[in-house]
Amino acid sequence: MSTRHFFNFILSILISSNVFAQDTLVIYFEHDKYAVADSFKPKISYMADLLLNSSHKILYIHGFTDYTGRKGYNNWLSTKRAKEVKKELLLLGVPKNLIESVKGKGELPNEYQLTSRIPEHRKVSLVCANRKLKYKLDEVDFDSIKSGEEIIIDNLNFKPGRH
Repeated sequence: MSTRHFFNFILSILISSNVFAQDTLVIYFEHDKYAVADSFKPKISYMADLLLNSSHKILYIHGFTDYTGRKGYNNWLSTKRAKEVKKELLLLGVPKNLIESVKGKGELPNEYQLTSRIPEHRKVSLVCANRKLKYKLDEVDFDSIKSGEEIIIDNLNFKPGRH
């Protein structure tokens, strides 16, 4: 199994097991289709509300397919699925700058050598994450940082062997 397929497989397990809890949404698709089903539009609306009501959230949209079909076609289809979900979010008023990544990841691996299709692999995963903010060291208010938040401080250097 390639590294890319392994990463996609692990990511799909984490997402489907709700490790990311309420900030993750999975939308499923019919075989060889990329149109978003009406039944998933309320869930997309929920994700749009989550993004619009938070000043520090960004969204990653990743599309997948099952193993049937050629690799090139599966890459195209997974990308098309991700772009269709993005289009739905934009129609709901989500600004483009809140969508960090829209990618087609192609097919998820078929570890079990099944000969039938795998419906759970035909999906788009939406992961709403905290935006990583960049600060200059003299701008950081360390007392206002909450547990679990990340900050990036550029040009923070230490003397060798010192912490």
